[in-house]
Amino acid sequence: LMDDSLYVRPAALRGLLEAGITLPCFANEHIFNYGITGIQSTLNLLNEYGMDYLGITADSTQPYYRTITGAADATDPSARAYTVSVLGINDIIRSHSTVREDRPGVINSTVPSIYETVYLLSQSSDQVVIYLHFGESNSGIITEDQRELAHMLIDAGADIIVGSHSHMVQPVERYADGLI
Repeated sequence: LMDDSLYVRPAALRGLLEAGITLPCFANEHIFNYGITGIQSTLNLLNEYGMDYLGITADSTQPYYRTITGAADATDPSARAYTVSVLGINDIIRSHSTVREDRPGVINSTVPSIYETVYLLSQSSDQVVIYLHFGESNSGIITEDQRELAHMLIDAGADIIVGSHSHMVQPVERYADGLI
């Protein structure tokens, strides 16, 4: 019997932490399979465990990216710090799932501030990495919509786009100064 009030179970979250996974991405069309209650339970559990995450947020006023800073050279403490900003974005959109000002949700590619956020992060980070849930499921072929969205994100300032959703390896593309 499934508990319809919970999406991420505590044991699963403990397993992620024990495996060394510290920044899971929840940007996908299934995050709302258990409704608002499920996503809120997921957020509560992530916060309880002190685990950072991407792709979902409590409401549209919350930041939906994370910036990680570290030494450029771990053996040289005087080396300049290196920053990587990471976003999780979903393009397999179910209209009811998009984060809103008054409720939690997934960061969908339709969120108006996406391109501006990517641009601003590119100005303050050494690298911008996007986990992008897009494309046709079970297809090794890149669609024109995928290509267009990825190019727009690279044009906005993303350096690397890591695709998901297809469940298959798709071709790698170099575009402008980015890698998709």
